[in-house]
Amino acid sequence: MLAERSYSPDMVEDVRSTDLDGEIQEYAVFWIENPESLDPLCQQRLKRYREPMPEQRIVTNRVFVLGLDELYRQAMKRHESAELLQCAEEVASVLSIVPGNVPTEGYYTESPALTRYFQLVRELQAVPRERESELFGVKRFQRLKQVTQSPIFGTPRNQTSLLPASRDALFFALEQTFPDWSITKLTAETFRVAVDSGDYSLVAIAALSKDPVVLTACRESTMRCHVCDLPTKYIVN
Repeated sequence: MLAERSYSPDMVEDVRSTDLDGEIQEYAVFWIENPESLDPLCQQRLKRYREPMPEQRIVTNRVFVLGLDELYRQAMKRHESAELLQCAEEVASVLSIVPGNVPTEGYYTESPALTRYFQLVRELQAVPRERESELFGVKRFQRLKQVTQSPIFGTPRNQTSLLPASRDALFFALEQTFPDWSITKLTAETFRVAVDSGDYSLVAIAALSKDPVVLTACRESTMRCHVCDLPTKYIVN
């Protein structure tokens, strides 16, 4: 009789199997129907195995980086439409500068505050660095400069303007493959640049996924800090 047999805790592992047969199948069925016949340790393990398995989800590179990008966007939009907009407004006021009449890109079209911030920063990126002396003691300028020089946007492009634009892995890939651009070539070259340069900007992280969708999304998130000086008559195929 099965009830007279001794049971080892290790045998409970067989309950989870989906292809049991023969004597093992008999043990499994018996344990399920007569858990009181098991010793306390086996009963605890069997109870755990009978509980519903938690839902499993696979986090791919695309899911992970797009999630990171979304966290970045939501945090930046809050800062840009509040604290950083105030910083840009004060700096522009001291220098007697008005928002530039430039096309608004990316998520900066989502609200008037974001649009104004985008246009102010674009205008300040065109102001010669020599005017920085007029901002002596203006703490909000230092805060704005600190943010725009963050490595998350790439490497500062130059030091000739008040607020530098940045160059990331995609910028260098565009520059090095110009004018022979294609989705495949740019994705591969951006990956190479990211690996060789040690760049850890948001775009470089996206480049490591070798996913053009992820790369495009992350570049769109940080475009406010980039100014493209490459010819625009060429279209990526």
